[in-house]
Amino acid sequence: MLKEILTQTLAPRHKEIGLFLEEDEDFLYLKREGQDKPLATWMAYTVTIAMIHDAADSIVERGE
Repeated sequence: MLKEILTQTLAPRHKEIGLFLEEDEDFLYLKREGQDKPLATWMAYTVTIAMIHDAADSIVERGE
């Protein structure tokens, strides 16, 4: 459920390059379509929207 809420907060520029969020019981992962390894990982109950956007923006800026 957390994943669905937070995925809606990803900016179009993040989604355009295939970024998405995945969760398990304790963690939230920022991943890219077609890649298994997370690009960023947070504790699910401490992550903020700003943290997600900062990580995603960094990936966009670096052109990863």
